[in-house]
Amino acid sequence: MSTKTTFKRVALVAVAALGVGVMPVSPANAAGGIADSIALSASATTIAIGSTASTTLTQAGFLAASSDSMTATVSLTSYPTGATATQITAGNTITLTSVDTTTATVPVNPVISGSNVTIGGVGTTYGQLISGRTTVAVTPTLAGVYTYKITPGSTTYPSTATALTWTVTVTAKAKATAATVGNTAGSTLVYGPAYVYTNGSGTAINSQGATYSDPDSATTAALVTAGGLSCYGPLGYGNPCLVGRIVLSNGVTTAGASLTAANAEALTYKVTGPGTIRLNSSDANFSANLTAGGTQETTETTANGGVGTPGSLTKSFVLMTTGPSGVVTVTISSGTTVIATVSMTVYGDPASITPTVVNNPIVASTTANTGTITAIVKDSAGQLVKGATVYAVSDTVGVISNSYTTCGTTSATGAVSCNLTGVAAGTANITLTTNSSATATGGASSTPVAVRVSDGVATKVAYTFDKDTYAPGETAKITATVSNAAGVLPAGTYTVLSSAGVTANYTVAGLPAATVLAVGNTGAATYTVTIPTGVTGDLQLAGTASATTITATFGKAAIVNAAAEVAQAAVDAAAEAIDAANAATDAANAAAEAADAATAAAQDAADAVAALSVSVAAMIDSLKKQITALTNLVIKIQKKVKA
Repeated sequence: MSTKTTFKRVALVAVAALGVGVMPVSPANAAGGIADSIALSASATTIAIGSTASTTLTQAGFLAASSDSMTATVSLTSYPTGATATQITAGNTITLTSVDTTTATVPVNPVISGSNVTIGGVGTTYGQLISGRTTVAVTPTLAGVYTYKITPGSTTYPSTATALTWTVTVTAKAKATAATVGNTAGSTLVYGPAYVYTNGSGTAINSQGATYSDPDSATTAALVTAGGLSCYGPLGYGNPCLVGRIVLSNGVTTAGASLTAANAEALTYKVTGPGTIRLNSSDANFSANLTAGGTQETTETTANGGVGTPGSLTKSFVLMTTGPSGVVTVTISSGTTVIATVSMTVYGDPASITPTVVNNPIVASTTANTGTITAIVKDSAGQLVKGATVYAVSDTVGVISNSYTTCGTTSATGAVSCNLTGVAAGTANITLTTNSSATATGGASSTPVAVRVSDGVATKVAYTFDKDTYAPGETAKITATVSNAAGVLPAGTYTVLSSAGVTANYTVAGLPAATVLAVGNTGAATYTVTIPTGVTGDLQLAGTASATTITATFGKAAIVNAAAEVAQAAVDAAAEAIDAANAATDAANAAAEAADAATAAAQDAADAVAALSVSVAAMIDSLKKQITALTNLVIKIQKKVKA
């Protein structure tokens, strides 16, 4: 047997020992050959579109001569139906990279040329087993299944290895779903300012006179989040109310994995309520109003828009009113999945104003008393009205000077706050109205509310507890109220006590020690104190008014120590129990004495009965004797008579 044949047989044994995954080889043919094998680390790989798939090709074999070499060729054999030439080319771009590795054989760096891998050849030490590894990588651009064939070969003898197949499955990126809606990743719905949209020429249109701004406005988005989005409806059909923009994404943050326009799909818009919608065919051009009605639903098509056609990841729309008041809701879906919903209130002209007096009384001052009255404005359907100008009118300008003085405009929640200017002490009735003058009559007006102006001179201060009784250690509230003959005083500071402040007959933490009392708009201030422990009885507040013109009164509360009272009740009950026990003992002794007396009496009676018994027995015996004597006498007489 030749040395070469011996080496080849050794090589076969060594190749078989390389492990799982190496393809079996056939012995060299009689004319000479090469014992080679090829194996893949993975025969099937799944990736998301935009990612790279890879597998490791291992080549091994016995090189009998220095000119022997092994080859492997990688080629694309099948691809998704409908792929374009460009996409096929992208799928056929195969990247091969040598791997520097150590195996049980002598490692040889593969030589790569295009889609071919060669190991061995001139310069390689022959008569030994060699191997090499190569990474095979592809990055297809179309979702679907790709098949690659790895064909073995040899430059000197026919290959004894079997061709392998590598299957690569490319999955499409996820479409936008409800779970991916958000502000940082996934589909987002952002809002532009109300009333604004652009016409076909790109000119901003706004019935309120505002200019267009970026739909990503944080201020407007906050309004939407708070449910404060609203729009004036009576301008008629097609009044623009809301610019919306949707950005589709699958939320993937890996480089190269984000959606592209090719992954987009047409969205469906459903409008319910008094509104209609326009879709953008570009950032500056909106489609005509879609068909209006109680429920309006349409899917994007090339004809009716979506920025850059329905295949765009960015969608824009404008929501329009159709006149009446009510809530308009836009539901946006991707297929059957709802990805965004936004609601907006359409309101009409002001029909009612509901005022609330917040600060009463107010002070007579050259400056306005801030926020004296707040109000809510609604339309005839009860919807909150935004942007309505409200005026305050006093029926006595000598007390409160407001006369069609503007309070400002209502907020998105229909609210407005009015400042009043007090002139002199007294009371005036205030009417809020949307009429700007006495000659205007078409607006809405509120029912008048009374507001008092105080002269601010304190004549009385009263300190009272919030309860009549407290437990030791309990928290108590003391309210100090400043007033005069007209009632409580407005918010402010008033000197009402002497330097000692408020004191008490027990030490109490938290009592107001200042001479100046700061009160709110109810003329009162509240202090929190702690009731002292270890005491019971009345807790009396005390103090001295700062002037003879001020009357100061101080409240009283009882400190009730429930534990001490329970303990005392227990002591009292124990004393009563002792008294009852003593009484029971005395009664028992008396009963014993009575029993003794009864026993003695019974004995006397028994003795008397015994004596009587003896006497009766003697009497009976005597009677018997007398009867016997009498009987004998009668018999004698009878005998004499017969004789």
